[in-house]
Amino acid sequence: MKYLISIVLLLTHWQLFAFKDEKSVFYFDSDIDTLNQQQYRELVGFIGKTTATKQYKEIYVVGFTDADGSNQYNIDLSKRRADFVSKQLVKNGLPEVLIDKNFKGEDNPIAKNNTEENKSKNRRVEITMRLFDIQNAADVVKEINGNPEQVFTLDNTQTNFIEGKNGIRFIFPPFCFNIKGNKKSDFQQIKIVLTEVMNPIQGFFSNVLAESNNKLLQSGGMFKITAYLNDVELKMKSNMEYVVQINNNNLQNDMTVFMPNTQQLDGLTRWENSAVAFEKTSSFKGVRPTLELDKDIIKNWHVQPKLDSVLKNFAFILPNTPIKPAYPKKPFPPFEPKITAYKYKLPWYKKAFMSKAKQKRVIQENYNKDLEVYMQSRAVYETKLKKFAEDTLIYKEKLADYQFEYKVYKEELKQKIKDADLYRLALYENAFLKGFEYAKNAVLYRMQNNTLYSHNIYGDMLNQCNKLSRLKDVNPYYADLFGTYAKSLKTICEKEFPNSSYYFSFNVMVDEHSNKIYPYSYLTAFLDLMKEDKTVLKHIETAQTTLQEAEIKLGLFNPANFRTYYQASLANFGWINCDRFANYKQDEIFTLQIPNYKLKDQNMFAIVKDINSQISIPLSSNNMRSIDLPKNKEIVVVAIGLDDQLNPQIAKYTLNSDKNVYLNLQFKTAKLSEIKEMIQSI
Repeated sequence: MKYLISIVLLLTHWQLFAFKDEKSVFYFDSDIDTLNQQQYRELVGFIGKTTATKQYKEIYVVGFTDADGSNQYNIDLSKRRADFVSKQLVKNGLPEVLIDKNFKGEDNPIAKNNTEENKSKNRRVEITMRLFDIQNAADVVKEINGNPEQVFTLDNTQTNFIEGKNGIRFIFPPFCFNIKGNKKSDFQQIKIVLTEVMNPIQGFFSNVLAESNNKLLQSGGMFKITAYLNDVELKMKSNMEYVVQINNNNLQNDMTVFMPNTQQLDGLTRWENSAVAFEKTSSFKGVRPTLELDKDIIKNWHVQPKLDSVLKNFAFILPNTPIKPAYPKKPFPPFEPKITAYKYKLPWYKKAFMSKAKQKRVIQENYNKDLEVYMQSRAVYETKLKKFAEDTLIYKEKLADYQFEYKVYKEELKQKIKDADLYRLALYENAFLKGFEYAKNAVLYRMQNNTLYSHNIYGDMLNQCNKLSRLKDVNPYYADLFGTYAKSLKTICEKEFPNSSYYFSFNVMVDEHSNKIYPYSYLTAFLDLMKEDKTVLKHIETAQTTLQEAEIKLGLFNPANFRTYYQASLANFGWINCDRFANYKQDEIFTLQIPNYKLKDQNMFAIVKDINSQISIPLSSNNMRSIDLPKNKEIVVVAIGLDDQLNPQIAKYTLNSDKNVYLNLQFKTAKLSEIKEMIQSI
């Protein structure tokens, strides 16, 4: 088969940063290294604008001179001019570490040095304020763009392939993309965007980890691939797949397809095991041994559901929100009249016809009337105040009851989340069973045609069921009940558990990236379901061991003789990971603890170099960051954070330990270019 590809653009240079520049130029008098009053006022105005912006910024200062004087003198003069401007920036609140200073003497003139007017244009300091859109620690790495995307154009009218610069190859069958209109010309202009991750440094730059459910993974390679036509994202056609081959000189057993865990809050990609195998494959051209299974055993293999009772007996009832008692309203005391108040003073036209004794008597009479009303109001106020005191005691009792009820209510919600997830699993199990028999028949067909080379039949079965089971296979009665209930539960949980581990986001029935009915996190449960039949399990394990021994005997996986790689057939795009769990015994690990520093945001990582792995260091219950790591391995700890002014902070430490470690990192403010150099040095 001849493979044909047209590559229109392969990005081989690292593009630094996505930014916005604001530039200003300040001019100096001849042989002077300070600004005159007018230019100084303009500099102060620029500084004011610079300090006012809330975005993270870096400042680049470059000094220049005209051509008068010797070259060395002009170098020194341009340095003094750059120093002067930089000092003014620092004096007015800009961190010195974020100022990049340079000086070029008479080089790079913007006008010929043949007139005084032209020379005045060259006697200058150029300032560039570079603004970056950074809101959290993951954005820092994103802005660096140290592992850029590669872009290809694919002619999909025939079988063809693309291969990334790190050796990951993708083979696409003809007309495999779901395109409206189905025009042949459209299939000749498919844009493929690829990101490859073959080591921790590339993973770091792409904000992807090698961890699943807080467990360390050993990586065989990761990639992100998307397809577009005229900037519209494409999917594969139903029941079609592309083949991916990941080159690796150290092939390991038990590598499986890991899919992204969609519930991420920190901008980092973590993984869920799909249990679909990445096969070890070689370019061996001889007759490959096949997996020898007993046809009758496979025919009689049946899977029994475990969760039927959940579907039939689930209670779609949400707990009632407790009503918070209202704080009693405190009465306001009546206004006490004062005889000296302005209201009791007589106007001049009345005083003119009264003696002072009468004036005093009239004032006293008016005051006495108000005082009588006040005393009556005061008695009512005292009664209300007494009742307020009683109501306050009752309120405190009710509030204590409410707080207890609310705590119980939140615990009930957490249980409802777990119950709903179990119900969803039961719903997906019901649909999974419909695809199981078809997948089993596919295995029997491959056995009959001597094309069953699989080292993981269970993974193959799950992959087949995942391709075949669609939303329409879900029982509509149960699905409708669940859909309405899940939306209501989601609304409540968004309010009660914002930004916490209990926040539960229902996609109701469909993963947003495909129309497969169940997420990959549930596949382990289905794997266990299939392994319930111990007779089949033992038979398959024996056959797979026999197959592997036969392949080793033939030398299929000897890298010295054959090109070897991991291979899988996939239908979904986005991030994909070829990994396995790095399982260590209890006596092979130590615990690393690091304080949770007072930063606006921070991400911490441990990089285990010899297994090509990177894991985040999570926050534990004692407000410390804690992680279990393998002993006697070189481990690089890297932290990236933001201070309150959104300035990037970095820390790095290398250790190798056989006992528990408490590590206190030393953070420093750094420019993005310095952070990139630090990551590259890992």
